[in-house]
Amino acid sequence: MRAASVIVLTLLSTAIAAQAVADPEVLQQVIEDVEQPYESSTVDVEVVEGLPDIPEVETMKDYTLDKYTVPAMDLGRWDLSMVDPESQRLVDEALVLLRSLEPPETKSNAADSKAKEKEGGLISRWSRRAKSAVDALRILKAKSLETTQQKIQNDPLVQATLKLESAAAKSNPDALWLLADLNFHGNFSHPLNYAQATHYYSLLASATGNTSAQFLLGFLHATALGSGSSPDHAKAMTYYTFAAHQNETRAQRALAYRYHLGLGTPKNCEEAMAWYRRVAVTSRAYYRGGPPGGRHVKRESYRIADDEGGVYGHGASASSSGPGYLGSYRRNVINTNTKDGSFEDVFEYLQYVASKGDASAQSILGVLYYDGSRTQERNFGEAMYWFQKLAKQVWPSGIVGPGRAVVSPASGIASLAAKAAGYIGRMYLRGEGVEQDLKKAHDWFSRGVSMGDAMSQNGVGHMFLHGLSRKKDVEKAREYFKASAEQGFAPAQVNYAKLLLTSPQPSSLSAASQWLELAASKGHVEAYWLLGEMWANGVGRARSCERAVGYYKAVAERVEEVGPSGFEDGNRALQGGDLAGAIVYYMMAAEQGYEVGQANAAFLLDGDKTMLDPKAFLKTRSLTKVPKHPRLEKLALTYFSQSAHQSNVDSMVKMGDYFLHGFGLSPNTTDAKKAAQCYQAAERFHSAMAMWNLGWMHENGIGVEQDFHLAKRYYDQAALSSREAYAPVMMSLLKLRVRSAWNALTGGTINGIQKGPAPTIDTSWRSWLAKWYEHQPATAAPYRDREDDYDYTIYGDEYDDFGYGEDDLMESLVILTLCAVVGLFLWWRQRRVLRQRNGQQGADGHGHGLGRPDWIVPH
Repeated sequence: MRAASVIVLTLLSTAIAAQAVADPEVLQQVIEDVEQPYESSTVDVEVVEGLPDIPEVETMKDYTLDKYTVPAMDLGRWDLSMVDPESQRLVDEALVLLRSLEPPETKSNAADSKAKEKEGGLISRWSRRAKSAVDALRILKAKSLETTQQKIQNDPLVQATLKLESAAAKSNPDALWLLADLNFHGNFSHPLNYAQATHYYSLLASATGNTSAQFLLGFLHATALGSGSSPDHAKAMTYYTFAAHQNETRAQRALAYRYHLGLGTPKNCEEAMAWYRRVAVTSRAYYRGGPPGGRHVKRESYRIADDEGGVYGHGASASSSGPGYLGSYRRNVINTNTKDGSFEDVFEYLQYVASKGDASAQSILGVLYYDGSRTQERNFGEAMYWFQKLAKQVWPSGIVGPGRAVVSPASGIASLAAKAAGYIGRMYLRGEGVEQDLKKAHDWFSRGVSMGDAMSQNGVGHMFLHGLSRKKDVEKAREYFKASAEQGFAPAQVNYAKLLLTSPQPSSLSAASQWLELAASKGHVEAYWLLGEMWANGVGRARSCERAVGYYKAVAERVEEVGPSGFEDGNRALQGGDLAGAIVYYMMAAEQGYEVGQANAAFLLDGDKTMLDPKAFLKTRSLTKVPKHPRLEKLALTYFSQSAHQSNVDSMVKMGDYFLHGFGLSPNTTDAKKAAQCYQAAERFHSAMAMWNLGWMHENGIGVEQDFHLAKRYYDQAALSSREAYAPVMMSLLKLRVRSAWNALTGGTINGIQKGPAPTIDTSWRSWLAKWYEHQPATAAPYRDREDDYDYTIYGDEYDDFGYGEDDLMESLVILTLCAVVGLFLWWRQRRVLRQRNGQQGADGHGHGLGRPDWIVPH
């Protein structure tokens, strides 16, 4: 399998419930306050079926929380008002010493490092990366602090640490926190020591009940970073529970995820829903607490594997090939492709073209500056500049008065200018980059409305709903919201749905649900919340705890600023070359249930990329000879498994690879049957890699029954799912046909390749038109329904045998040849009969010459 997988990797260049009568009181609870301000992927609320359990879950199925309690730590009676003055003086002196040290790498230094990354050739770049990886791993080697007199005199870090240790011995909480933080994060170049961090966090949590310390203790026990042995999910659950009850958001997310998954505790959907709802309430309050329209939700959760084309590389990963290519890779290509400078090049080109008056470039720049991205910070000044530059091409009067357009709404530039007017109105409404001015906001919104802009329609509706600069008029607001919602604008869809929820008409509830579903498919936080409330309370539908959990989880994870998720720190560490630090931060996000964090941690832990225990690595002195570490393999398998259970297709395939090869399992242990389950789950998501693997397994009888016919069908499906799989599939089919033929010749018992049933040919006029329509040029593709492009069965009679085309071509050639031979024979026979007739006429004495017809002889 390993050798065959290398060939494939080398050659591949690629989600109705019944209606229920709504209780008016519950409905009012769902609606809450309609007139509160708010703003604008489909939530995965379905369980991935067919995957094996996560390894840790299997061992914790019989666990109950009351089997373990945190051991008491007698630190003496402690009170905030009884802090020893001497210990506080030591802490203050230590802080002065720490502040004298150079801070960690700043953003400018990170940018310089990024620029240097692009310099030189391939060998020099990889040499720098290798050195960076070695340096990043060296700092994990825990060493005792040297206490020699010379070191004490010359090293402020050692002096500060000794002062903090003296203060910590007197139970000073600040000293305990600083020492734990130094050992956990490695601040000020302090060596990382997770065992020491665990010790100090334990002292602090027992003495003060510090929620951050409790959460981090739960994280350290869940990942075994502080113990060097297996994870202790009992302690992790206990510390998470203590912190969660004190409103530690990260602990609440982690606790909800564990109840949802059944990790360290029996599965309990109601508990998971309760905890996720608590985080969702906090997240929603933060989201709605900003300017009119709600806070801007900043995103830091990016899959770092997509920078490399996915876990298996370009063409071989589901994120960069096949049906998933459009969904998860191309959609974020500008935001994720930060290594080769493509974003900078495109951005520079856009600025050049926009300065020449190109309306499309001006619009794109305005949106990029306003929304920001992974590589571009928000800049309201630049956004306003480009939006106004574009708008003035249609409304030369600028911001004075309502203005009159100088172009027709039907012109090409009108829609772009209307969009710019909507953004300008939004910025004046929210006071972004300018002083808040409701009149100017209404003027610009009115201009956009005149051109049919959806954002402007929603803005005017918002102002009418809340009586901003205009008399409050709910009916007019409803009209504007509906017009904008019908154009697909998610915030307007939520606004209109919320007004429908207040309507006494029974049909309004169903309509509101449909609008909310549409908004949720675009990632709208408020839509997630309302749908979660409706599913949790059975409003307009049968109650579903599982679906409510899915929507509450989406709210809790979407607003990343509430309870730091760990992505921002992880991204910064990875960009600065701190690979080990990045892994820890992504693991922290993974513990909170973030699928992206699980995928990132697994990707960095996978194979030879890194290891938390550097001893074996430092002995080899070669990046290409890093021995695999059992603890890292087990940790990677855990996170690949968790990510797979949240519908990450590449993680499903990786999970199967680990089971197939025994990575992360007991020594000399493999589980081909579980590997097949993983591949079968990924195959339902049209993963070409999973289909090829299933074909290989059926061909060789590994984990499944040996069946050449099924192997061929899986190979064929791989080629149909991804055009990049064509070459390896053809090679595999060639070998498979040889094996099948030999099996038939030698009387083998393996089910050989069988030709599928001949397709039924529809010769009707309707069928001919349909086929003609399907073969139209690519320009017509956007207007076709391509939902069934990958809708084929595996075992049914409807299966389209990929190999049938070869036989059909040969048959066609034979038929054409026979037709040509028959035609030639008929032509020759006709000529012969004609000559015989002509000869007979000449013999009868017509005298017009031998064999010549009468009509060619001159008279």
